[in-house]
Amino acid sequence: GVGPNSLKFNVENVHLNADDMRDRDFIIKKPDNIIRIAGLGDSYTFGSGIKNVNDTYLKVLERELNSLNSLKIYEVLNFGIPGKDTEDELEIFEEKVLKYDPDIIMIGYVLNDFKNVDSNLKLSKKHITIVPFFGFWLGNILYSYTIFEIKMNRVIENIGLKMSTTEITLKEFESSINKEYNRELFKKIGDIAEERNIKVVLIIFPIIYNFDNYPFLEINSFIEEVGMENNFYLIDILDSYKEYEESVLIVNKYDLHPNELGHKIIAEAISEMFINNNII
Repeated sequence: GVGPNSLKFNVENVHLNADDMRDRDFIIKKPDNIIRIAGLGDSYTFGSGIKNVNDTYLKVLERELNSLNSLKIYEVLNFGIPGKDTEDELEIFEEKVLKYDPDIIMIGYVLNDFKNVDSNLKLSKKHITIVPFFGFWLGNILYSYTIFEIKMNRVIENIGLKMSTTEITLKEFESSINKEYNRELFKKIGDIAEERNIKVVLIIFPIIYNFDNYPFLEINSFIEEVGMENNFYLIDILDSYKEYEESVLIVNKYDLHPNELGHKIIAEAISEMFINNNII
C-alpha cells in the first residue's frame, strides 16, 4: 500500500543512491576542488512530503552556495533518514559520512530526536493504534483511516485517558538521566569532528505548532547550550518560521513536516549564517 503508514510512503517514487541516501551518487574520494557538506537528520532532512528532492533544503542550499562562489564547488550530501534520532545519527556519521571526507556536517535536529533512556519514566504511548492488530495495515491502504486514528488520539487526550505528545516530550526532557545521555551523544559527535577537523553546524527545527505560545522553548535552549559546549555553529529556525502563518509552512493539516516553502526558508537561513560566520 501507499497510505501514510506504509513503509513505501516516504520512498515511493523517491530515488535512493548506492549508499541508500536520498541523493545522487557521489565519488567517495573527495576531489581536490570540492567542499563537502554532509546533512544528518531525520524525516525533515530526508524531505518527507517533498516530491522533488531538489526542493529539499539541502539541495536548495547546494544551489545557493554554488551560485555565490564561482571559485569553489560545493557538494551537499543528504544522509537524512526518517525516524532517526541523535544516537542513530552518531552511528551514521561514523559508518557512512566519514568515508566521504566532509568539510562540514550539519545536524538537522527535531525536538523528538531527544533520546529517552530513563526507565523510571512512566509515560503513555505517543500514539495509540485504534484498531488492534489491523490498524497498521489499514493505515497502509487508507488515508481516511489514518485521519480517523489521528482524530481519535486527540479525543483520547482531551478526555484525559492519555498524555499528549507535547506533554510526553516535555516529561522526557525533564529527566536529568535523559539530558546527560543526550549531552554525551553530541559530545561524541563533537570529539570525532574535532579530531578530523570537521566543522559542525547544529540546526534546530521547530515543531510547526502554536508559534504564538510555543511550548518547547526550554528544549531549544538546552540544545543550544549543548551546541555551544561543543563549539558547534548554531541556527534556530524558529525565529525565521515565526514570520509566517503555520498553515503555509506544512505539507498539509495532517502532516506537519515543512513543505517546499519551509525548506526554502531553512536553506536561506543556513546560507546567511555560513556567510556571516565565514564558514564557506
